[in-house]
Order: sequence, then C-alpha cells, then structure tokens
Amino acid sequence: MLSLLGRKTHFKLLLPLLLAGSLVATAQSAVTGNKGTDFWVAIPDNANLTGAVFQLMITSSVIATGTVQIPGIAFSTPFAVPAGSTAVVTLPAGALVTSTDGITAQGIHITSTAPVAVYGFEAIPFASDGYLALPTNALDTGYMVSTYSANLSTAYGSLFAVVAAQNATAVTITPSKTVGVRTAGVPYVVNLNQGDVYQLVDYTLNDDLTGSLIQSSNPVAVFGASMGSDVPTAATASANSLVEQLWPLSDWGDDFFTVPLATRLNGDTFTITASANGTSVSINGALVASLNAGQVYQQEVSIASQITSNNPVYVMQFANGDGWDGNSNADPTMISVPPSVDYDTSYVVQAPVSNYSPNYVNIIALNGSVGSILLDGVGIPGGSFSPIGASGYSGAAVSIAPGSHQLSGPTAFGVIEYGFAAQDAYGYPGGLVLAAFATPTPTSTPTVTGTPTSTPTITPTYTPSLTPTITDTPTITPTPTLTPTFTPTCETHAWPNPFNPQYAGLQSLKLDCVPPNAQVSFYTLSGELVSQVQESGRMALWRGTNRQGAPVAPGIYFYVIQAGGKVYAKGKILLNR
Repeated sequence: MLSLLGRKTHFKLLLPLLLAGSLVATAQSAVTGNKGTDFWVAIPDNANLTGAVFQLMITSSVIATGTVQIPGIAFSTPFAVPAGSTAVVTLPAGALVTSTDGITAQGIHITSTAPVAVYGFEAIPFASDGYLALPTNALDTGYMVSTYSANLSTAYGSLFAVVAAQNATAVTITPSKTVGVRTAGVPYVVNLNQGDVYQLVDYTLNDDLTGSLIQSSNPVAVFGASMGSDVPTAATASANSLVEQLWPLSDWGDDFFTVPLATRLNGDTFTITASANGTSVSINGALVASLNAGQVYQQEVSIASQITSNNPVYVMQFANGDGWDGNSNADPTMISVPPSVDYDTSYVVQAPVSNYSPNYVNIIALNGSVGSILLDGVGIPGGSFSPIGASGYSGAAVSIAPGSHQLSGPTAFGVIEYGFAAQDAYGYPGGLVLAAFATPTPTSTPTVTGTPTSTPTITPTYTPSLTPTITDTPTITPTPTLTPTFTPTCETHAWPNPFNPQYAGLQSLKLDCVPPNAQVSFYTLSGELVSQVQESGRMALWRGTNRQGAPVAPGIYFYVIQAGGKVYAKGKILLNR
C-alpha cells in the first residue's frame, strides 16, 4: 500500500494496415518467448521510494553467465546463474526513470551465454511490483498500452515507458489522453538511440493511458505502469504501484484461462483491452462487452474462467487492495495473462527470498495433464486442480517457498506467479512462448486524430494503396476525411486448437479462409520445418504428420500461410495425443 494519504489462433493484417499503411512481413524459421540471451529493459517511475531496492532476478535451467549494464550511467556488473537457479542483481538508484515526456539514457542491457528468463522487480515496502522481461528478439514495432488509472492523487501518475534496442529508432506515439503538450489522439515522434528511454507520465487524477498507440521504426520494449493505484478504484487506501512489460500487438490473443488469486476474498479485477473495432468479449461463454480499438472492459471475477474474443485482446489480472476485502496481507498487483497458445512445457520461476509470504503459482493445464505437472520434480496432486467449466482445462493455485522453482509438464500449460505481504504484493506471468517473425516494415505513416473518450479516427496523409494478399475484396474508401476500411469477408482460424488427431471426427487440423494456391508450412519450436500442405477449396488440412507421413510429437507448432509470395497469416497450435 502506498502511503498517502484462443483456442483459435490467427494473425490478421487488419490492425497493422490501419495503424501503419500497407505492411508486408516475411516469415523466418525462429521461435522465441521470454527466454533469451539479450534484453533491453527499464525501471519505470514509482511514487514511494523509501527503502526502495531495484532488482533483476535472472533464472535459467542451465548454467549461464553474463553482464548487466546501464551504459548511460556507467553501471556494469557480472552475474552467474547455476543450472535451475537464480542470480539476483541489485541495480543502482539511478536506474529508476523519473522523467516525463523526456528521453534519458537509462536502458538496462542484459546479455548472457545461455538462454535465461529475466524478471524486473521493484522491492519497495508497501509499494512493490514486478514484470516478466521479453528478450530483444521478441520485441516488435507495434504496441498498444495496457495499464491502470492513477487514482490515488495527482502526485502519482499512469505512465508508459519505451526502450530502444537499436540506434536511430523513430517512435510514433498516439496518446489516449492529453498529457501536457501531447494531445489525445494526435501522434508525435520521438527519436531514440540504443539504450534511450522515453517515458510519459499522466498526473491527472483518474486518467489512464491504456489505449495509447506506439509504433516504431525498429523493435522497442514497452512498459505500462502506474505510480500508485487503488484497485478497484472504489477500494480507497489500498493502493500500490503497478508495472508490466507489455507484449506487442502481434502477440495479443483471443483465448485465455484464469484462476482466482489465492487468499483473496472477493475475487480479482480484470481489464480487457481491444486491438480492433468490433471486438466481442465473452467470459465463460457469456458475451460481456463489445469494444472498439483501445477501449477497455473491466470486471470483477471470482471463479476460474475462460475469456474469449473474436479479435486479439490484452488481458490483465489485478489483485485487489486490502481495503476491498478486508485481508490486510495483500495489495494491488498487475499481471499480464498469457493467451493459451503461448503456454510452455517448462518454467523456472523465482519467488523473492524475503518479505513475501505466501508466494503462489497459478497453473492452467489440460485436463489430461492434471496429475502430471511437476513442481521441483514432484507431481502436483490432481486434487489441487479444478475444471474450468467445460473448456477441457483445469486450474490450481499452488503455494511455493521463497527461491527458485522448476515446473514441467507433458503438454503446454500456463503459469503466473505472485505473492503477498502486509499491504504489499507482486505478480507476473511465469513465462510464455512466442513466434519470432520478421518485423513488418511500414510503407507510410497515417495521422491519427481523436478525442480521449472516442475511438481514434485515422485520417491518411498518403494516397492509400492497400493490397493485402488475399482473394476477398476489401472495401477501401480512400478519401481525405474518411477512415480507410479493410474488410475481408473472413479471417483465418485454426481449429480445433488444441488439436488431437486421435479424436474421432477431428483427425485433421482445419485452417479456414485460406486463399487459393496458398501453401501452409508447419514449424517446430526450434524452427524446423515439419510439414507443408496446400489449400483446397479455401481450406487447408493437417493430420499432425511430418513430410514423410509419420505422426509428429505432441507440442506447440507454428504455421505460416503464404500466398502470392507474401505472408497471409500465421499463428500457433497446440497438438496433443
């Protein structure tokens, strides 16, 4: 507490086309996630700095050594991670980014000899939180901010921070709220070099920078944060700082599973941010919201749930403040919820070694894997899990001791980690798997106008030439005062997902809305080409076999649909047997 006082998966060209003109992307046979050997991160601003300790917790399943550097303040220190363990690096006070609408050289560079997972942690009495870092090769050029309102006082703010991983990076920002000279809905450009950090803080009471658009000429890291927020807003005197590193728009999802945070008495707060107009959101099969791009739906949820949408969304789970349910061993924390297609089969997580008791991991697993998920080599009892409706998944909240822990399972499963202390909390996802594709290159930049309370209207300052590589005829109205629309009659879905070729009647994975003469390639997590199939009647079928016709192993596979020499769609599927 601060003192004051999908199962379906698809990649659509619609949003990138609207945000950045005509985009062309080519697939590369690489897969990444939260594990890597090179990271650029930052420590966004925090309101309450008394007793603050800023840390990086670096974990690995293998021996790893490396260096943490902040070139802009001449800080450098080595680290060494034993296999299956964690190295904790304490950062200097100068790592904290305190500017607003300014550029500072406070980017933090982590390099290692072997893949590691990195967790940023702001250990501050009554005001802690942390985030899961993304490696440099998982960064991208298109983001939409997800954070929370700064509702404690005008001394604190809702904010986002951008870190450049390369020199000569032009970042176009369209804020969702007016902040100083930055007008809501009007884009502006900041130019960053490697290690530069741009931070924008909105100190207006109850403002929320969620929905702000960030586009860049080179991949960047983006953080959403609040210096001090009551969660929910009505929970007075229950505030905490909040921070998460945000996933690119290309990694948003449409199928999520959640489990209530342990020890909470009145459920958790969820926010769901839409990436595109006409987004329908359902919780446990019931439609709860229809959103346009940048709009947010918030709801209290007290049971294990499935959240689905027809367009990609970003889901945040918040622990409520201690004043909300009378449990003083708690405070708000903000946790990005991974889409189900981003689940991994193994994790190394780190619970802080002091101050937090208890610590927990929430686990989401297929019903068939219940009883086979291992925590530090020991099976988690099947009785710890409860089914999530009729989704085929089950969830559990499992207590863990301070220190490093390894989780593994026979199929991909989801993990978030969190912990509570007296009027304090932290939380972040345990990890995720992402596809690493070549970054789309914008060919033109539109001007975006709008108001803080409306969906931005995109007014092109170029002559639109939208040529998507599909056979459906989009509706394009290229007039100076109208929004150009890209409206294919269908979008690619992969179903069923998860896919089990042994189920009666479902022996084939089906990809619909495939353009004529398209080729669909399937890759393993390591980027190895497994199989290729051709379009037939707007449909492509894969029976879970390799190019020799032999069944492939269970796990996560990536597909890329190419037509006319360009990428039409891409996504992930989970194959189970």
